[in-house]
Amino acid sequence: MQFEDLEAFLTVVRAGSVTKAAEQMYVTQPTLTYRIQSLEKALGYQLFERGRGQKQINPSPEGREFYAIAEKMERLWKEGKALSKPRPSYRVATTYALNYYVMPSVCSAFWSRQLPISMEIHAMHYNECYAGIEDNSLEAAVLTRTISSKLPPTPVWEDRMVLVCAADSEYSGTVHPSELDPDKCIYIYWSPEYSKWHEFWFGSIRYQIRSDNIRLAEKLLASNPGYWSIAPQPIVRTIEKYRELRHIPLGGEPPSWPVYLLSKNPDSEYNRYMIEDIRSFMEKYS
Repeated sequence: MQFEDLEAFLTVVRAGSVTKAAEQMYVTQPTLTYRIQSLEKALGYQLFERGRGQKQINPSPEGREFYAIAEKMERLWKEGKALSKPRPSYRVATTYALNYYVMPSVCSAFWSRQLPISMEIHAMHYNECYAGIEDNSLEAAVLTRTISSKLPPTPVWEDRMVLVCAADSEYSGTVHPSELDPDKCIYIYWSPEYSKWHEFWFGSIRYQIRSDNIRLAEKLLASNPGYWSIAPQPIVRTIEKYRELRHIPLGGEPPSWPVYLLSKNPDSEYNRYMIEDIRSFMEKYS
């Protein structure tokens, strides 16, 4: 049995005549008749009542019973075919720290919704994120700072910066910047505001090591007790699960760590889910 034979049967029943059905299917009447006969041969019974001079073609008793079965088969066939169609994509970019520490949990929550889309996640620099939104190659970007743009970002979360050090370091309580040795600093650039704050307390070049990502810093901190860095609390608490580090409250009023969603359509269904899942993660680790 071929689906084309089943389709021919259903179309004839719905159209009420072979002529109309052939027109709807863009085939000749002999072709349509051949398909019906092939289906009847496969089933072993006649599907239509045939008589000379009939303008209206009617299904036989067996044909009427088979019609309900054929409709179910048609629906299942279409559902099966739909699996091969490419799913629409939800394309998201994040900065590198968010991509590595935050997005794995966020993506798991997002995927658990079983949405009818494919999700594409890219780690990009801020400028690339903005460019992707502006040229429509991205639906959304999750950022921790903003740059000049016509698109206003949507605030998603705001958290504090904390001191991070090896688990066996001697730091305790709330540590004030004046208590920290700049020569043991592993500096990570987080934002222009953070850079100004760091320069105020430690000077413009007072650090032992400068890193553009916290992944390197976490390894250095774990193996060098006494060294320290400053990072957002949710990220540090994520790291503490698998590396011997700890975080300590930081005095001196460091700037907060904001998270934004950038999109031309921030209120879309998938963007709302993304914001909700990011907030759930932050609440867990803040």
